[in-house]
Order: sequence, then structure tokens, then C-alpha cells
Amino acid sequence: MMRSHFTPRRLTRLAIVVVFAGMLAGCQVSPTDLIPPLARSLESATPSAGAGTIAEQVGAVPAEPTATEERALSSQAMPTPAPMSAQAMNAFLSGPRAFGVEPFCLQLADTDGDGEREWLGLFELVPLGGTGAAGFVLDGDQMYLLGRTADMQGQDNSGTLVSELPVCQVRVQDVTGDGLVEILVHGLSQAGQHQLSIFSWNRSDAYPLLASFGGDAGVELMDLDRDGLPEIITVQNLWDGVVLQEISRWDGVAYRFERSVYALASDAVEVLPADTPEQCLVSYYLNLERRDYRSAYEMLSAEMQARQDYKAFLLSVAGVRDLWLGEVSPPAQEGDVLVFQAPLWMEAVENGRPIRRAFRGEWRVGQEQGAWKILSISLHAFGS
Repeated sequence: MMRSHFTPRRLTRLAIVVVFAGMLAGCQVSPTDLIPPLARSLESATPSAGAGTIAEQVGAVPAEPTATEERALSSQAMPTPAPMSAQAMNAFLSGPRAFGVEPFCLQLADTDGDGEREWLGLFELVPLGGTGAAGFVLDGDQMYLLGRTADMQGQDNSGTLVSELPVCQVRVQDVTGDGLVEILVHGLSQAGQHQLSIFSWNRSDAYPLLASFGGDAGVELMDLDRDGLPEIITVQNLWDGVVLQEISRWDGVAYRFERSVYALASDAVEVLPADTPEQCLVSYYLNLERRDYRSAYEMLSAEMQARQDYKAFLLSVAGVRDLWLGEVSPPAQEGDVLVFQAPLWMEAVENGRPIRRAFRGEWRVGQEQGAWKILSISLHAFGS
């Protein structure tokens, strides 16, 4: 089956910026005030010099952990450090708990490029009247709230809400190619919206929000052009079996929206809808993409089929490896006929090499015997 490079293998996540009211004013908070038991408990648990990291120095958990401690020691996205003792874990959690928030999804990672790992995790925002999470980095004696910048000090809002539900999906990865990792936090809204928040160390005093994305059917990272940097794909539900993928690319300064393309919501979709003229046009190309040539051919008008029988039609599309239809414009109406315009990308094998070409397309769609059919197709090449 022909698979679009733009079709996500998993539909997942994203994030939105909102207030974190009245909590932890200031970008940096000294653990002397925030979590005073931390250093003492870790000192008492630390063996002689030359031992490994803090997480490697403490012993096995001597007692059954609480539910919060279990969640703090687990991460779905990154390998977790060795377990803390129950005493050390309770000491670590006591500081954030004093402010009414519950930390979870803890991991050790070098988030600022100094060669040493920091504690990275999320807070559950209990005092705000329900679920929700913000993130933090604990670096030695400084705590940084993800999304909190120095110029936000003294304001009532702080940090970034990364998820309305307590989802543990955090990882570090260099997604901009600057040699410094970014912090990627996937989340989920109460309404089921997938979220992605990206934070990056500013090489000075904060982890500001670099970008945030949301899609009701998912948010995915995928290196579409194989340049080593992933593009961000937000996925929006359109109708049964069909989604719209919105692709953003890092341009060296910020993420820039590049294009939207239609895709199958699942490989399991058997029959694509054609109840509207737009659905007819989109489903025609999605059927070509998945090599359901018979269904695509049946969406052509009787006049188009008369000009090209099914065998000739198969020969005309046989060399196409992949294709992507861009988001169609609102149609112009000419009597009973609707005229759509959209970009179209095709990748075909020519002389043994894959060649990708871009077209500006115009389609005329009308009804025949109560069903929408494609009456004409006009493509003009404009680049790659």
C-alpha cells in the first residue's frame, strides 16, 4: 500500500499557554526557601566521592511508595533514573507540595548543555481547582519554571500550562539543530485536544516557551525532508476517515507554517466519503495514494472515463509513488459546477530515480445521477 510521508504513525499531543496564578513568583527560586530538606537529605544519602549521580547514589526503596512517588519515578517517554529512597523522595517532594502542587514524571537530563544532568519534571496544579500540569527544571540550587522568563517576575502569572490532564510524556531532543536540546512536553486538554509545548534554555536564566501546537487528532514530529530536523505535524479531524495535517518547519528562528495536506485517518478505512464536492475531490486523491485505483476511477465523470478507459488510467498513474493534495480553496460556482483550486505534490519514478514535482491544480466537480463526480482536472507545474 502506498504510504504518505505526511501520514503520522501515531496521533498524539500539544500545549497551550495559560496563567499559573499566584504561585512561585519569580523565574528562579532557591531551594533554600523552596525545598530546604533536599540538600540535607541527599547529603546524608550520598556515599564517598567518586560515586555516580544522586539517583545512582541512594539505595533501594525500603518501603512501598505512595501513588505520587510511583508516578514521580515513572516516565513513558524517557529512561528513568535509579530509584530514590523513600526518605529522599519525600524530601524532594515536600518543597513543591508546600505550594500545593504535586510533582510527577521526574527524569534526569542535561537540559542546558553544561554536561551535567538536571531534574526535569511536571507539577500537578492542585490548588487551581482540578487537574493540570506545568513543568520545571531543578538545577543545583535553582528551580526554573518552564515558560517563566526573567521579564515576567512580579507578575501574577507564571509558567506554562502544558496539559490539562496529568499526562507523563516528556523528552529532551535537539529539534532546532543548534546543538542544545529542547524540552518537549506532550499534553491533553479536557476536551481531548492533543498538545505539544517546546521549551529551550536561553543560555542565561530561563527556559522560555519556544513554540506550542494543538490538534484534535494529534501532534507528531517527523523528519519529512530527511534533513535531520523533525517537522511538527498537527492533525485535525475533518470527516470519517480523513484528517488535515498542518506542517510547520523550523526556519532557524521560529517554526513557520508551511502547508496543509489531506491524509487518511487510518489504514483501516475501507470506503471514503464523497457526499460533498470537496469530499469527492479529496477522496479521489486519497484513493490514488492508497492504490485503490478502481474507487478513484469511479469518481471520474462518464465523459472523463470515455476519454480514458480503466486500463489506460492505470498506466497513467502507475509511476506515481506518493502524492499529497494541499488544502483546497473555497469553490467558485459556475452554474451547477463547483471549481476548486489547490496545490498538489507528486513523487514519481523517472529513469529509475524518484522525482518530486509540485502543481497548481484546478478541478471542476458536478453531479451525475445524484453523485458527485470530477468533471475535469487541470494541473500546471510550478516547482518542487
